[in-house]
Amino acid sequence: MSELWDRVVPFAGTAPILAEHAAAVPQVDQLCGPFWARLALLLGDDDAEQLPSQVEVAKVAGTRVNSGLDSEVRPPDQPAHRTGWDELPHTEEPTLAGTSGRELLSAIARLSADRLVAVPVPSPGSRLDRFLSAIAGTPALIIANLATSALWGSHAEPVALQHFLDTGDDTVGPPPDWRVGHFAALWGRIAGDGGNLAAVADTYPSLGAGGRHLQPLPRVARALSGRGLLITVAAENKAAIDAAVRDVGLSTGLWD
Repeated sequence: MSELWDRVVPFAGTAPILAEHAAAVPQVDQLCGPFWARLALLLGDDDAEQLPSQVEVAKVAGTRVNSGLDSEVRPPDQPAHRTGWDELPHTEEPTLAGTSGRELLSAIARLSADRLVAVPVPSPGSRLDRFLSAIAGTPALIIANLATSALWGSHAEPVALQHFLDTGDDTVGPPPDWRVGHFAALWGRIAGDGGNLAAVADTYPSLGAGGRHLQPLPRVARALSGRGLLITVAAENKAAIDAAVRDVGLSTGLWD
């Protein structure tokens, strides 16, 4: 696997976020959105030591938690982590737990004093790879709202990953680790003759190698169906993202 990781071409702007990622995991339960909004602040030159906590971000976002949801919303064998839940609003309705894309977008703007903006791009589908190419050079945090049921398991064998790169066959990977709606980040790609892999940074260290795993891009596109991306950039770079959206034939707008 190390040889594959060496082939990842990172997207611009991800270095400070990846540097803090290992120390940031795991997420607080049901706070995957605030986990990434917090790290997005590093795009605005915030010092990692001065970042707000996940719970502080959740309070700004209006995140709600549901105590009835437990192991089914965490990867297998991941222990509960509810630090700070006593400071957050609770909901009895499981479908209202967590943070919506709209709430996350607003929180990023507020926490950065409008120095950062999150551009919402719903359901990119088969245009995902072209879109990532178009924005790869613009410093950004690409936050992906995924249905994890569409992904490969995060511990795919190198031979399966290489087979996909060579052939584009995404049917040979392991089943998904879990089946939830979830925020993760796309931080780079590996190009192959048959297909491209996305490098995913996740919120639990048990997923992949310390919270990082590789996924076939068609699987990521499927996981984004009915959901979408929040392309978080410095405000002065928003025009570049908007232009890329138009050039690739996508649209902007929230999905929830």
